[in-house]
Amino acid sequence: MSLLWGIDELARVTGGRWISAPDETWAPNRVSYDVTGKMTGHICVLVHKSTWGKHRRDPTGDIPRLAKHKAAALIVQQHHLDALARSGEAFPESVPVLLVESTWAALRKMAVAARDRFGGKVFALTGTVGKTTTRELIRHLTSFQGGAESSRGNNNNISGVFRTVAYTPRDLAATVVEMGFGKPFNGIERSSIVARPDVAILTGIDVAHFDMFTDEMLAGASGQELLCQHKSCIFKGLTDDGAAVINADMAQYEQARKVAEANTKRVFCFGESDFADARIISLELFADRSHVSCELFGAEHQFTIGLPGRHMALNALCALLAVTAAGFDVDQAVRDIESFQAVRGRARCVAAVIDGNKKIHVIDDSFNATLASMRSTIDLLDLAEPDPGGRRIAVIGEIAHVGRNEAEEHRKLAAHVTGSKTDLVFSWGPLMKAMYESLPATMRGGHQDVSVEALYGQIRPVLQDGDVITLKSGRGVNGLGDIKFRKFVSHLLEGAPELKL
Repeated sequence: MSLLWGIDELARVTGGRWISAPDETWAPNRVSYDVTGKMTGHICVLVHKSTWGKHRRDPTGDIPRLAKHKAAALIVQQHHLDALARSGEAFPESVPVLLVESTWAALRKMAVAARDRFGGKVFALTGTVGKTTTRELIRHLTSFQGGAESSRGNNNNISGVFRTVAYTPRDLAATVVEMGFGKPFNGIERSSIVARPDVAILTGIDVAHFDMFTDEMLAGASGQELLCQHKSCIFKGLTDDGAAVINADMAQYEQARKVAEANTKRVFCFGESDFADARIISLELFADRSHVSCELFGAEHQFTIGLPGRHMALNALCALLAVTAAGFDVDQAVRDIESFQAVRGRARCVAAVIDGNKKIHVIDDSFNATLASMRSTIDLLDLAEPDPGGRRIAVIGEIAHVGRNEAEEHRKLAAHVTGSKTDLVFSWGPLMKAMYESLPATMRGGHQDVSVEALYGQIRPVLQDGDVITLKSGRGVNGLGDIKFRKFVSHLLEGAPELKL
């Protein structure tokens, strides 16, 4: 694989000057601006509130640690030099240092230059549901046809997009860039213009982020329409012969298609609608897999993917359509999709033994929830068959960014839960309490407004041999709900008697 960044190349692109330059053996392997870890081999772009925003923490104090753990280089601006001088410290001689006028501008310039030199295909995707699984599916499929990179974790804001493009090796066949909605409202458009995707994807629109819109904005359009308006801006950066891929089943399909058609002649759609370019013909759904029969540009294909649920089958269909639109071999992609493994926290089915002899089945769907994904979690639980004597147990947490009707939106989930095969429900967060109290008394296992540890303490003793338990939460209380639920899952799989956060 070729060198990620050359010494002279990096200085030229950023307009920077090496205070201490690397030697000829220099071989960085990553670009980062969140420098809280060891960062061995990373080009560390140090943030500063003067150029990144007033709420940013100055990481100047991290420099000795970064040098100790052999960061590949530090990109700094004068503010970092001044802060270090005030502390009486000097830059460690062991770490290369590149001085630039603005580290924010430097990261953007790196992204622009990396995109210009990249010979593969760039996929960009956004949506309120399915982003990360679809991203990983595309990365998986293209990795077999020349190698691929992608966004990591949930790093999908503007700077996260710049970072992903900047750390993509130039000789791979593809990179897959996730773009999230937030402030500034034009963030997806700005990200797309820099990433210049060959394929831009809108996975779907549902209730999410509505709390970001003002009353004036909501007086003129629904929350879904506003969200579609901003997320459809992902099509504005498309290359001249780029392709747009849209969920044909969403209510805002025509709205999104108009934006796509204004930016490209190649607009495709996927779903269960008869007019879709990639459509599902039939599905067989199981607790740990889905067998899919589909039609893609008129040709029929069948595959089995190790992801349960209708929504996961649609994610797979979207990924196949996207890689086909980009020119990859569809027959190979159909074969390769069968080896895809569930991403942690997203419909991953795991068996565990607790108390020495109780076997339980855990559906780890703990990654950040929306209302749509919460309903899908309950549907996954329906697919699962408990062992003899076992029950279906749902553990669900409060969802953030639902908007002004958040209490009512949470309460309405009760109808979906009540109509399912769920035997017992445990819930967390003040907003989820209304849902919990709307359930029949026989379904109520317990509720906690604040403490996930206490919720774990309620659930752990009542688990029985053969139970199936699914876990899902949004950010909820203090914005940490899904993180705490992921730790809930790891403790449960380890058989821990208590949850320690």
